Amino acid sequence: MFSVRAGKSRHVVGAVGALVLVLVSGTMAIAAVTPDPVLRGNGVDEGLGYSNTQYLTWTQNSIRRPRHFDAFARMLVGGPRTRLNAAGTQGFPGGFDPGTNTVIYQQQARSSQLFFFDLDTQTRTRVSGVNTRWWEWGPQISTTHILFNREFRQDGVWLNSMLLYDRETQTTLELDGWLSGRAFTPTGSVGEAQASWTVCTRSACRAFVYDIARGRIRRLPSADHRHEYAPVVDEVNGDVYFVESGERCGANAAIWRLPLDDFSVPATKIVDLPAGTDTGWVTTLAPNDSVTGSQDVFFQRWKCGPDEGDIYVARDATSTPDAPPGMPLSDHVPISSSVLRDRALPPAGDQIRHPWP
Repeated sequence: MFSVRAGKSRHVVGAVGALVLVLVSGTMAIAAVTPDPVLRGNGVDEGLGYSNTQYLTWTQNSIRRPRHFDAFARMLVGGPRTRLNAAGTQGFPGGFDPGTNTVIYQQQARSSQLFFFDLDTQTRTRVSGVNTRWWEWGPQISTTHILFNREFRQDGVWLNSMLLYDRETQTTLELDGWLSGRAFTPTGSVGEAQASWTVCTRSACRAFVYDIARGRIRRLPSADHRHEYAPVVDEVNGDVYFVESGERCGANAAIWRLPLDDFSVPATKIVDLPAGTDTGWVTTLAPNDSVTGSQDVFFQRWKCGPDEGDIYVARDATSTPDAPPGMPLSDHVPISSSVLRDRALPPAGDQIRHPWP
């Protein structure tokens, strides 16, 4: 996502300030996919790239207004772009409602709520069932669920919850919770059966996967104290993709793949990024248009020096052969990251100003 950086810190939207990440280099492997540029702009920051069969959506700033980000969409074949967020607001997309040309996105001004933008009708509507007077951000969507964050105040304390909204039953489940400012928790992905997200503190970033049917949270394993982020689940092939990097921005950054049913096997390196290049907080998937069942991995290719982000894609990532058997990455996978549990959700109400500058 997008924010001021301090050291290794990446983009932070609607949450806390910059976080210093202490990371260690990862396992050596040969990358099998050379990513292609999808959207590049000289001197601007572009990220949060999502694609369906017709459109690409993303967020970006401008040279004139580097701190202001708008959400856009255009057809994959090119042509004019459409701004999703209303005038006077900022916008951050969260992907396409499957089977449609409707984008879910975060619209941010004095408050932050989740909206739909229908590219076929050029209409904007609030997402029902999820918006309150508090600060909703980081939406991800599937046909059955919406995954998002909510920051709110309870008993005089600001808190942040990772929430899963069931679109059929219209009920909301809290997956995890934190004191606001103690962790940055960008959403990763949500499907019919799995959800994923990242938890970053001042010393660590960890990636998590939630099994919706079983109600089970698992942490992606790490070796040699490496830190992981930007997980996205491929439910078609039973894999999870994630990013891992070194101590500083652009040190040993790579995109990896693990099977969902076995976190003990060695991860497969999909993309190896050059020194001085990293990613954003979110990677996304889209079906490959040539290989049935294969996925393309979209990600923000971040240039650490000039602070510029472009959107790239690693095509046909599913066909990359699995890493050979070896030592397990970890012998300890915690069940949850939770520091605040068993808390009732706050009631809906009027809009308020977000507490963070």
